[in-house]
Amino acid sequence: MGDVHEEEKRGLRRPRGVAAAQGGVDWEMVDAELLRKAIAKAAIKHGALRLGYTRDGGAYAIGVYAGLQYFTDYVRPSEDIDQYLRELIQSFDEYSAEEGIQPQSEQKKRRK
Repeated sequence: MGDVHEEEKRGLRRPRGVAAAQGGVDWEMVDAELLRKAIAKAAIKHGALRLGYTRDGGAYAIGVYAGLQYFTDYVRPSEDIDQYLRELIQSFDEYSAEEGIQPQSEQKKRRK
C-alpha cells in the first residue's frame, strides 16, 4: 500500500465526476440562471459560494460564506436543488452582517 497522502503531496485529486453522475446529482443539470443569481447575491453581500459534491458523490455540497460566518449545506437528490437556490438567494437578500445568515436546515426549523 503506498502513502495514503501521496495524491495530496502531488496536488492530485481523485476525479469526482463519475461518482457524482452515479449518485444522481450533477451541477450541469441545475438551473444556470438560478445558480448565477445565487453567486451574484453572495458576491454583492461580500460573501461567496463553494460548490461541490459529498465524498460519495451522492449529494450536492454548498459552502456558504458571509462575513465571518461559513457553513456547508447538503442537498440530496430527492430534494429540489433549484428551490434550495431560490431560498439561498432570498437569504442573501435579507442578509445583514449583524444578523448573519443561517443554513437552510436551520431556517426550516424556525419556520415550523
